[in-house]
Amino acid sequence: MMSNLYFCKYFSETVDEDNFLLPDAKPQWNPSRDIILNHVYLDLEVQLEAKKLAGKATITFTSIKKELQSIFFDCCELKIEQVASESGQALKFNQNDRGVKIYLAESMGRDQSTAINFDYQVEDPRLGLYFTGPDEHYPDKHWQVWSQGQDEDNKYWFPCVDHPREKVTSEIKVKVDKPYVVVSNGLLKDRYEDGDGRLVYHWSMEKPHSIYLISLAIGSFTELSDCFEDIPLSFYVPEGREEEGQRSFEKTAEIMRFFSEKTGIRYPYPQYSQVIAQDFIFGGMENTTATTLTEMTLHDERAHLDFTSEYLVAHELAHQWFGDLVTSKSWSHSWLHEGFATYFDLLYTEHAKGEDEFYYRLLENRETYFEEHDSKYKRSIVTNVYSQPIDLFDMHLYPGSAARLHMLRRLLGEEEWWEIVNLFLEKHRNSVVETVDFARCIEEVTGDNYDWFFDQWFFRPGFPSLECSFEYQDKEKKLVFHLKQNQDGEKEQPPFRFQLVVRLVDDKGGGQDVRLQIDRREHHFYIPAVQEPIMVLVDPEDSILKRLKWKADSGKLCNQLRKAENVLKRIEAAAELAKVGSGEALRALEEAMHQDPFWGVSARAAKALGEIFTEKAMQALIGGLKIAHPKARRAVVKALGNFREEQAFKALKPVAGKDPSYFVEAEAVHAIARTKREGAFGVLESALTKDSFNEVIRCKALEGFGELDDDRALPILYDQSRYGKPETVRAQALRTLGMMGKSRPSNREILEKISDAFQAPSGPRSFRAKLAAIQALESLNREEGIAILKRVAGTELDGRLVRNAKMAIRKIEKGKDKGEAIQKLEKRLDDFAEENKKLKDRLDKLEQVHSE
Repeated sequence: MMSNLYFCKYFSETVDEDNFLLPDAKPQWNPSRDIILNHVYLDLEVQLEAKKLAGKATITFTSIKKELQSIFFDCCELKIEQVASESGQALKFNQNDRGVKIYLAESMGRDQSTAINFDYQVEDPRLGLYFTGPDEHYPDKHWQVWSQGQDEDNKYWFPCVDHPREKVTSEIKVKVDKPYVVVSNGLLKDRYEDGDGRLVYHWSMEKPHSIYLISLAIGSFTELSDCFEDIPLSFYVPEGREEEGQRSFEKTAEIMRFFSEKTGIRYPYPQYSQVIAQDFIFGGMENTTATTLTEMTLHDERAHLDFTSEYLVAHELAHQWFGDLVTSKSWSHSWLHEGFATYFDLLYTEHAKGEDEFYYRLLENRETYFEEHDSKYKRSIVTNVYSQPIDLFDMHLYPGSAARLHMLRRLLGEEEWWEIVNLFLEKHRNSVVETVDFARCIEEVTGDNYDWFFDQWFFRPGFPSLECSFEYQDKEKKLVFHLKQNQDGEKEQPPFRFQLVVRLVDDKGGGQDVRLQIDRREHHFYIPAVQEPIMVLVDPEDSILKRLKWKADSGKLCNQLRKAENVLKRIEAAAELAKVGSGEALRALEEAMHQDPFWGVSARAAKALGEIFTEKAMQALIGGLKIAHPKARRAVVKALGNFREEQAFKALKPVAGKDPSYFVEAEAVHAIARTKREGAFGVLESALTKDSFNEVIRCKALEGFGELDDDRALPILYDQSRYGKPETVRAQALRTLGMMGKSRPSNREILEKISDAFQAPSGPRSFRAKLAAIQALESLNREEGIAILKRVAGTELDGRLVRNAKMAIRKIEKGKDKGEAIQKLEKRLDDFAEENKKLKDRLDKLEQVHSE
C-alpha cells in the first residue's frame, strides 16, 4: 500500500542541493580586514515605552594596515550624531544604509591602537534590538527590550564590525526607569540610582567574545538564584512566574557540572544568567554568560509530565563552550557551534536519564534531519554558498551535524573522543576556528588522518540509504549478507565508505559481531555461522548515520522486537513488522506496546499498529489507551486517529475531554478530527474553550478543523487568526486556512485573511504568524499568492521570513498545475486505504477460521 507521502514526493521537485540555494546565493568569503576590534564600551539611556535608545559607543581597535586613513563600521538605521577621536577631536564621516565611513585625523601604522567615540540615537529598531510591550490588543503584556545579535544584527543598535571572527571584551552601562532590571554579559560591576531617580547598571565582560554575542535584556524580572560551586547562577523570569522558572531551570547547575567534568574545561566565565524574553523569536540564544530564552519554555506541573526545559537549557549552556569560548571563524563552519550544542544536549540526556532516552532522542533528531533532506533539499554541512547566514541554521546544521559527531564518538572510542574535545577547547579557547582545526585535533591525539571522514560526511551532502537482507545456507554453514547503497540522486557520487557491524545472535542469546568494510554500492558477504541465528542485527549500536531497509522474516523480526538490547533495534523491528501486517506481527506489536520496559518502544509499536489498519489493530490500540506513560499514551491516541470507525471515535472522546497530560488530551482532539465521525466538529469546538500549556489543545483543535474540511470552521479560523489572539493560536489558524483553501480555489476571503497577517503591527510578536502565513500561501498554491510573497521577500528584514517567502514562490511557480491532481490522488488514496482495510479484515477472519 502506498502512502499519501509517496505521491506528494512524486509530484514535488527533485530534492537536491540546488533547492537549498536561492537565486541570489553566492560564495561568501570572510571580508578583508583593516582593523582588529579590541573593546566595545556602550553607555546607553533606554526609554522602553518610547522605544528609544540614546547611545555613546567607544570602540577600541588596532590597525592591521601600514597606513590606515579611514575605517568602515557596520551600522544600520542608527542616527549617528557625532564621531570623535580618542582625544575628543571631531572626525568627518559619511553614513549610508550599510554603515559609516570615518576619516581619521592622521593615518595609523600597523599595530597602532586607538579608540573612536560615537554619539547616536536609535528609535524602535527593526532588527537586533526589540522593544515589546502592551497595546490595545495585548493589554496584559509587559514592557521589555531584548537583543538578538545572531547572525549579524547587533549593528542595528550599536556601531561595530559585525562578523563572528571579531572577538572583543565589552562593557555596557545602561540607564533605565525604575523598577526595570538590566541583564548583560559578564559581571554586574555596579548598580546605583542617579540624580534623577533612574537606575544605572554597569556590566563588564572581561574575556573576549564575538560581537553577535553582546547582549542586552531589560524588563520587570524576578531574579532566582542558584550556584555551581563558586559560580553564581541567576534566572530572570517575569513577575508571578517564579515557580515555573524554578521548575524550568532547576537542572542548570547539574548540567554545568557535567559539561565541566566531561570536557575537562570548567565553566569558563565568572557567572551565568538565563533571561526569559517575552515574544522571543528563537528558542534560545547563547549570549556569553547571559542566555536569552523564550517564555514558552516556562511550564506548570501538569505540562512537566511530558515536557522539560532541560533540553533547551543544556543546548544553550553547551554553547558557552562551543560557540562562545571557541567560535567559528565564519558562518560556513557554524556546525562547530550547533552540532556540538545539539549533541551535548543529548549527552546530558544519556548521563541523566540513561542510554534508552539518549538513543530515542538521537532517533528523533535524525528523523527531523531526514524530513528536511527528503522534502526540501540536501546540502553539505559545511558550505560557503548561501544568501544570508541565517539560511544555514537548518536541520542539516543542528541534528545533521550532531548525528555525524555521534559517529565520530563511536569511531574514536570514549577515551580518545573526550581527549580530543578537551584539546580542541583548550587549544582554541577565546579564539576562532574552522572545521580543519577540529580535524587536526583528532590527528594530534590519534595520529590518524580523518580528512576522509570530514570530506565524506561534512563537505559532501547526504548519507547512505541501505537495503540489507540475508539468507542462511545450512549445508555450507554460512550466512550470506547482502547490502546495497540506494541513496537517490547520488549515483554520480562515490558510495559512502564506513565500517558496518553485523551481529548474529544464537538461540542461547550469544552474539557474534562481524565487522564489514563497506566501500562499494553493492556487497555480498559470506559469514561463517555454525547455526542459523535467531536474529541478525545490522549496526547493533546504531553508530552509523543511515537509512536502513531491513528484509527479514516475521519470526526474526518478532525476536528482534522482544529481545534486542538496543531500543533502536526494537523500534526498527516494529517498523518492519508494520509492513508485514500478519497476525503474528500484530500480536508481537501489541505485546511490545504493553510490555516493553521503555516508553519509546511502546510508542513506536502503537504507531506500527496504526499503520496495519485492521479491526484487530484498532482493538489493540483501544486497549493501549490505559498505558500509564503519557508519551506512549499519546502515540496510542495518535495511531487510533487513523481509524474512521465509530468505535475509535467513542474510545477517543473521553481522552479528548480530560487527560492528566495536556499533550495526550490535545492529540486526542486532533485524532477525533481524523476519524471524521459525526460529532467530531463539536468536540473541536469544545476544545477551543480550554486553556493549556502554550495553547497546545486549542492549536490541535484548529489543526483538526483542517482534517474535517468543514465550511463551518472558516469563521472560527478567521477569528482565531487575527492580531490579538495568542501567537501560537494565530499561527495554527493561518496554517489551517492554507490547508482548507486548497479545496476552495475560488474562495478569496481565505487568501485575504491569510494576507492580513502581514498587515499586523510589526515587531517580534507577529513573527510566528507571518511565518505561518507564508506556509499557508505555499499550501494554497495559488498564483495570486506569489505577489504577496514577493512583497514579503522584498520588505521583511528577518532572513527566515525572506527565505521562506522565496522558497514558497519557487514551489508555487514550479507546481502551478499540480495542486488539483494531488488532491484527487489523495482522495483516491483515502478510498484505497479504506478498501485495503476491509480486505485485511477479511483475511484476518479467514486466518482465524483456518487456525480453528
